[in-house]
Amino acid sequence: MKTKAFLIVFLFFGWGLQAVFSQDFEFGSFLSKEKMEKINSKKISFLTREMNLSVSESEVFWPVYNEYQQKKSKITDQRADILKKEIMDKNDMSDKEAGTLSDQIIDLNMQDAKLSQEYHDKFKKVLSPVKVLKLYQAENKFKLELLKEFRNRKNKEK
Repeated sequence: MKTKAFLIVFLFFGWGLQAVFSQDFEFGSFLSKEKMEKINSKKISFLTREMNLSVSESEVFWPVYNEYQQKKSKITDQRADILKKEIMDKNDMSDKEAGTLSDQIIDLNMQDAKLSQEYHDKFKKVLSPVKVLKLYQAENKFKLELLKEFRNRKNKEK
């Protein structure tokens, strides 16, 4: 039960910041491709360091992780498309339309959870359980540091 609760919390927290890494997300479009590449480069370096990955672990882990991130990004983009196009553009949405869109959001959340479970199992095949847990901790820590950095920049601009 604790594992499922952790996974749910992790997914919702991760979903919020996944938009930052999605180049097609309209609200994140203020980041240039170069800045996104810089963030991704920092993320790779950060995760590698925090997880203490060896060269051989890195060689098997990163292709799996990159595949996971690409699939996760597609789900995030679909969810963002629904929210930004439909909800923000329509003030007179019917209950039926709202129900359909909210069902689509939940379906995408379920796809996201299934994807996380699928790749959790794949991560366990290429890393030790300790390193898998370190991955989740490092992702969370990176997201928090990234948010802190954005807040600091925003406060400096004021």
